[in-house]
Amino acid sequence: RFSGIFGKEVIIGATVVRAGIVSNIFGYIFERSTSRLNDFAITLPGGLDTSVQLRPEREHVSYRGIRGDVDILTTADGKIHLSLHIGEITIEASYAPPAGQLVLVSRVPNARAQGKKEGVNITRKLAGMEVRGKAQVGNRTYSLDECFSIVDDTHGLLGRETRWRWASAAGRSAHGTGPVWGINLVAGHNDYEYSENGIWKDGELFYVGHTSFDFDSDNPLRPWHIHTDDGAVDLTFTPEGIRAGDVGISALSSCYRAPLGSYSGTLLGEEVQGIPGMAENHIAHW
Repeated sequence: RFSGIFGKEVIIGATVVRAGIVSNIFGYIFERSTSRLNDFAITLPGGLDTSVQLRPEREHVSYRGIRGDVDILTTADGKIHLSLHIGEITIEASYAPPAGQLVLVSRVPNARAQGKKEGVNITRKLAGMEVRGKAQVGNRTYSLDECFSIVDDTHGLLGRETRWRWASAAGRSAHGTGPVWGINLVAGHNDYEYSENGIWKDGELFYVGHTSFDFDSDNPLRPWHIHTDDGAVDLTFTPEGIRAGDVGISALSSCYRAPLGSYSGTLLGEEVQGIPGMAENHIAHW
């Protein structure tokens, strides 16, 4: 489960992942005015110090260890709570899910060819949720009350090599009026007969076509062009900073470039400008 929070002052992310023989926990606060990235990453063997429960009766991922604690929990009233205390980073936030929830069960056609049973992936995406809370990094505190959030729940048996490009964002256009938008666009994964490409407008979900990502993989801080084949989405993503890593543990590896910035262009025929968000180019070997 990944939770992202996007605002005028900060872009925030936090996740707890269990991937076979390892667990990965990371979080960050990106301070937009200074382009300062404050982040951490923890990799642990097996399920040590982590819990991942994504069932209808209980949606809760957590980490509790010597570095601190992370909880992303859905309560009985449907609200999602993020609580994180690691080093200098503290986040306390809550948000209610939108009316439209994107849920996809997708086959993974390349898994059989790589010696596994034919794979399957289940994902749920929520975007455009109004946030209440605050974040602190060192002695700097930020109100999150004018921010908007996304949640990504994913579970599956994936191919040995999995590649994806992802665009995620939430918020109003830069002038501060008009609808609240949520963006979830992907290519390379969950992108077969059906896809997880969706746009939220004031909580209502609209499915859109297959997505193309045009970007410079050697310099992901250059602008990205992201558009769908049905014309519903035509966006330019302008990076302001980046999270990047190359991680290898035993047979597992993860190479990612995840710039943070804002989106401008057209969504569902409407012009938008400066919606805060992130993009990602990721290659994983499970």
